[in-house]
Amino acid sequence: MALTTRPSRAAYEFFTKYAAAIEQVSDQLIDVHKQASPTMKILLKHKQNKVIGTDEQFGWNFLHDMYKVRAVNGKNVEFSADDLDPVSRQTWYPRSWYVSAGTNDFEMSRYKSSFSRIDLIDEKVQAMHAGLTWVQNYLYFSNWSESDVTDIDLATELSSAPVPPPTAFLNLTSHGGRQYSIPMIIRANITGHTIGGVSSANALWQPTVTDETTPTRNATAADEQCDVVTDDDGGGTVPITLKKIKDHLRPMQRGYQRRLYAICPGTLFAALEEYVEGYGQIDLLKDSELLDLSINASLTLKSYNTVFYVDPMMDDLWPASIFYFDPECMFQVFNEDFDPMIGSGIYPWERIPGTNQSATAEFFEGQLVCPDRRGVGAQHGLAES
Repeated sequence: MALTTRPSRAAYEFFTKYAAAIEQVSDQLIDVHKQASPTMKILLKHKQNKVIGTDEQFGWNFLHDMYKVRAVNGKNVEFSADDLDPVSRQTWYPRSWYVSAGTNDFEMSRYKSSFSRIDLIDEKVQAMHAGLTWVQNYLYFSNWSESDVTDIDLATELSSAPVPPPTAFLNLTSHGGRQYSIPMIIRANITGHTIGGVSSANALWQPTVTDETTPTRNATAADEQCDVVTDDDGGGTVPITLKKIKDHLRPMQRGYQRRLYAICPGTLFAALEEYVEGYGQIDLLKDSELLDLSINASLTLKSYNTVFYVDPMMDDLWPASIFYFDPECMFQVFNEDFDPMIGSGIYPWERIPGTNQSATAEFFEGQLVCPDRRGVGAQHGLAES
């Protein structure tokens, strides 16, 4: 049955006592598209702001080599004084995006009157924030393989969602205008790809990716999204077990004890809950940081310092996968001059000369970066049972 977005109803009468309590009789607005976005909350909590120079890059240096040690034989020592070039640099290009809205003098006149129960200007700003939230949240989970990569219609891409969002990400030039996503950062080195200016053939530049079965991947070396998983359950699935989880986490945590978050679809998280009830190997206590972010559905595997939580976007896009990340290794970074969350990049309502119209906008510039890909990982091909 189609969703009715403009319902009708029979007329009815308001008498004095109801008219006096009109706000209590009928709520002003209900946002039917509101949805939890825990991963975005975590990434934004750990976001960084940087200045972008004339090279228009975010960059990090990393140490990739070290000197050899020699034993001393005899009393007279001649130092070899080796030389090497131990430091390299990774570069991440920022991407820019904006959301804007318009109004006119007639709307301002009508909706500021006592006959209107809606502040239309305020609701347009809220609609800007809603569209931006949905698009940003979707882009964090996209595998860059949409049917139309220049104008991404979220209602189409999230058609299996309970209420598909009526918004889109427009004006892309192929993949050139979008920032990296979690699946794009957490790719196995199969065909080979480059990210952050570093080749995935570099052993220091490979995330831990476990294929429980054989997912479908982009294998075209010339494509920017080469090696990304395009279907995580097309090759079949195997039941999730705690042993599979630990086998995946062991190489990720060897020698590091990173603070890992594991993003799960609801079905796989439910299976982990059964282990809580059956074996008690996962801590039922909630993670304090996630509670601060109003994220309640979480479980902690203490021995591997990993917190599992549910993200609704995983149910729609990654039903057979779990993504792992340390927020100190993968995080959102913004140009400090274009980050509305710190008060920059905001264009207040302004009159457009020669018209009766006004416009506002919010402008972002940033990138999802991963200076240390050893701190991220993924499991593909899992099922609840």
